[in-house]
Amino acid sequence: MNPVDARETHDAIRSAAQSVRVLLGQAFYRTEPKLLLELKKLHDNATHGLFDVHLASAVAIFHPKVWILRQQKCGIAIVGSSNLSGPGLLDNIECALYTDDPKSITALQSWFDEQWLNGTADPKDFDYYIKKYQEIAAARKLVDDKIDYAHREQALKDAAWRKKQALGMARDYWQSPAGNQAVLDRDTAVNKMREVLGYPTYSFSGSAWTEFLHIPALGRIRFGHEAETIQALAKLQQLLQQFHQALPIAKAIAKAIHDLQEVPGIGPNLATKLLAIDTPTKCVVVNGPVERALSAFGYLLKAKPILDGKEYVNLLRELNSFMEEADSLGLQPATALDAFFYAYRDTDPNTILQDSTGTQKL
Repeated sequence: MNPVDARETHDAIRSAAQSVRVLLGQAFYRTEPKLLLELKKLHDNATHGLFDVHLASAVAIFHPKVWILRQQKCGIAIVGSSNLSGPGLLDNIECALYTDDPKSITALQSWFDEQWLNGTADPKDFDYYIKKYQEIAAARKLVDDKIDYAHREQALKDAAWRKKQALGMARDYWQSPAGNQAVLDRDTAVNKMREVLGYPTYSFSGSAWTEFLHIPALGRIRFGHEAETIQALAKLQQLLQQFHQALPIAKAIAKAIHDLQEVPGIGPNLATKLLAIDTPTKCVVVNGPVERALSAFGYLLKAKPILDGKEYVNLLRELNSFMEEADSLGLQPATALDAFFYAYRDTDPNTILQDSTGTQKL
C-alpha cells in the first residue's frame, strides 16, 4: 500500500465505519516510512477516534495478518498470510480463512484488544522506527536485490521444467482415445457456435446471441448481462467482422481483445472465446479453469476484470510450443488446449495419463 492508497482507503472508511484501528508490526522494518507517516497523519487529523494507528510492541516479533470488521450484532474476520501490500493482496500465493462465527470473532477481538494495549502511539516510537529503517535501508536493498535475483532464477528453472512436463502430458493426452474425443467434441461445438453466430459475416440476432451463450464448450458464461450486450449488438458484430477480415497478427489480436471488452457484458472469457471460435489456429480461450491449469505449469496470468491485449498476445507466444504440437497432430490449438487444460484441472495429474489397463504413462 502506498500513501495515495492510504488516503483513498481513509476516504472510503470515513463514510463506511465509525472507527478504525490499525496495528502495525515493527519487526524486520518492512513497513515503509512514507506509509507510516501517512497513516500517522490520518491518525492525528481524525476526529472522535475515527482512525487510530499503533505500532505493536517490539518485545516479541509481531507477524499476524488479521482483519476484523464488526457491526452492532454481527461481524466477520479474515486471518491469513498476506501482507497489506500489492503483492500480498494481488500477486503472491497466499492463504486465508474467513469466519463469521460469533465466538471466533469475540476471541479475535479480545486478542486484538490485548495487542492494541501493548502497542504504542507515541511519536517518539514512530520517529525511532523511521530512523532505524533509514539506517538499514541501503544494506537491505542490496540483500533484497540478491534474493529477488535468486528467486527469479529459480522460478525460471522451475517454470521451464513444468512447461516441458506439461507439453509431454498434452501430447500423450491428445493421442489417447479420451483426449481425442474431447477435442472432437469441442470442434463440433465450435462449428455449432459458428453457425449460430453467422460466421464469417457474423449476421446474428439477439436470440442467436442468447443461444450462443448457452453453449458451454470453451467455457461456460455467467448470465446477467446478455441484455446489455444485445443492445450493443451492432458494435459487437462490427468488431468480429473486422477481426475476421484482418490478418491474425499480434497487433490485430491485441486490439480485438481490448475492443471486445469495451462491449457491455463482454469480459476476458467471452472475448477470448469469440476470437478462438473465429481463429482456432491462432487464439485460445482464457478462463478460470484454464488459468488454474496454466498456473500449475508455470504460466501466470494476473487475475483482473480486464485482460490486457498485450498480455494475451504474450500468453499466446508462451503457448506456441503447445499450439505447434497440436497442429502437428492435425488438431486445432484452441480446442486441443482447452480439452487438455480442463482434463488436467478436473483429474488427478497422477492419473490423467493412465491407459485402459491402469498403467501410468511417463
